[in-house]
Amino acid sequence: NSNTAFSGAIVEKVVMLSSDVAAITLTNPWPDARFHPGQYISVNMESLGRKETRQYSITRFTPQTISIAVRKIEGGKVSPQMHALKPGSSVELVGKIKGDFTLDAADKNILFVAGGVGLTPILAMLENLESDQDAVLIYFNRGAEHVLFKADLEKLTKVKRVRVFHVLDSDADGRYSLQNIRRHAPDFESRAIYTCAPQVMLELFEKDLASVGFDMQRYHTERFVAKQAPKLPKSGVTHTVRFLNSRKDVELDENETLLSAIEAAGIVIPTGCRAGMCKACSVQLDSGATDKHKKGFQGLITTCN
Repeated sequence: NSNTAFSGAIVEKVVMLSSDVAAITLTNPWPDARFHPGQYISVNMESLGRKETRQYSITRFTPQTISIAVRKIEGGKVSPQMHALKPGSSVELVGKIKGDFTLDAADKNILFVAGGVGLTPILAMLENLESDQDAVLIYFNRGAEHVLFKADLEKLTKVKRVRVFHVLDSDADGRYSLQNIRRHAPDFESRAIYTCAPQVMLELFEKDLASVGFDMQRYHTERFVAKQAPKLPKSGVTHTVRFLNSRKDVELDENETLLSAIEAAGIVIPTGCRAGMCKACSVQLDSGATDKHKKGFQGLITTCN
């Protein structure tokens, strides 16, 4: 289906933003696609004989190009290869543009909280703020040399209703704290909050918000680290899964994922986070039921969770 179709893109430009983050501009294979700031693309890379899929937030989208920023993880399977790309290199994309971490136009007063490379989905939101939207960005980083898109952020403060505050670990009062949130956004409890940051920081922030009774319906987040579903022992209760295209039937224990049945049948489909976030492994459910979809549902479902 179109959700898991593959598309080719060509690298136009690679620029190092910091010692470990590269901005990569690709040709846009979907010039007519509707992009909502905060969404991402899925990239396929070959690693140790198998395809690995990773998701990267879009920092800038035009009908001609898509820009992303990739942090290099030492020993990673994909990010070192992404950093080795050169203009003219080809890249395989999975599916289309996806993601539910998008800005609601109804939110007029907004607090953005970013940590490190977590700025990437937020940058696109900032650039697309409407004239009636007022925003504060609090951006946490290890040091000044790790601040991404500094010139872009400075420019945005001149053309949009946005104030930007940098908090560095090297500062006397650096690192995340509710005190730092209050200092730079004393009215944060009356704002909608959009945040993307390392998992530890998100957990601290969410705990602090709960402690002040913040309405979490107005809290929106993107996690770069997926929460993996726990592996349960087989129960002995099995179901038959039928794959229409390959005409294969597989017996699946109720505590196994559909993805494990697909891979056991030798069927190759794109995979990514294996936690239901990236949607790379989505397939069409024609009949039957899952633990998340009642009988009669027809449509795309994730197979990994």
